[in-house]
Amino acid sequence: MKFTLLKKSLLFGSVALTVSSCGGGGSPSGGNTVTVPPTPAPTPAPTPTPPSPSYATAFDFSGDRSFNSPMAKIYHVERYTSDAPPYYSLESSGGDIFGRNFQQSKFAYAHASETFSISHEGTTSAFGPSDLYRKDEGTLHFLRRVANTPESDQLSLYKLRLMKFVALGTQETRAAAREPGQSAGLLVTTRYFLWGVPTLASDIPKSGNFSYQPELVTSAPYGPDGGGAFAVNSGNIQISQGMARITGTLDIAQVSWITGTEQEKGQITLSGTVKPDTNEISGSISGATSRYIFTGEFAGHLYGPQGSELGLVVILRRQLLQDGSSSPPIVAVLVGQR
Repeated sequence: MKFTLLKKSLLFGSVALTVSSCGGGGSPSGGNTVTVPPTPAPTPAPTPTPPSPSYATAFDFSGDRSFNSPMAKIYHVERYTSDAPPYYSLESSGGDIFGRNFQQSKFAYAHASETFSISHEGTTSAFGPSDLYRKDEGTLHFLRRVANTPESDQLSLYKLRLMKFVALGTQETRAAAREPGQSAGLLVTTRYFLWGVPTLASDIPKSGNFSYQPELVTSAPYGPDGGGAFAVNSGNIQISQGMARITGTLDIAQVSWITGTEQEKGQITLSGTVKPDTNEISGSISGATSRYIFTGEFAGHLYGPQGSELGLVVILRRQLLQDGSSSPPIVAVLVGQR
């Protein structure tokens, strides 16, 4: 006689147990066979979510730091004319922006020697503890002079209001500028650069629209109209079209250094592109105040986690509305927090 029994296993599902018998009794080795199916493969564990990248703050100098810094500059010649005021004349030489094609300067800090260095256009300037002449809350100022000359190299570092991951640096160099047949003079070059922690390309949102509240920090215009820098009264900067476009409109005013009053008002607009895969931003500026027509360019990055901060260096060229003549350009940084 032959029969089959089916039982359930609590662990493996169903197990088939087959018993064979011949005649009235079975031998001790009666051929009992147990067939166990293979253990099913465990369900794969879910892929762990990668941790969010961490970002040091810009002013964290607890170790070595190195930054690729977009930078803009202006330069002019101060030529000495007489022993009576005003002592020298100003000759505008122009300006340029480094970062428009991302030929950026390199800004670095060596922790062991507490030395800051900045490199651009084939030159490097280094500033150590002995060059620190003033330290305020949120600012560091370094100065190196060339002995027995009016030449100097000055570096200033500033924390920017509300910004954690991007900060401002300025460098002013004063070098001899003597040409045949002319009196002695100084070539004064002022550079504005941004340094900090750019957003990793993998951490930049790949879609959505984002709004940044802007703040503008400019150099003071040189010449007879150099009474103060320009500031943003109101405005908004948008990054849109799947993180591909940057646009903005800013209401600006020139503010007197002496009285704090607004000397002239106007509006500028921004238009440019964002490359999220490389975190590069660039574009152009246009606008006007009651006195000037502005044109210019900007370049920069997103900074901090998920592009929480925006930093652009700017150069503004000016023409007088009255007669169309050119005035010395202005350099600036434009930052925002979303």
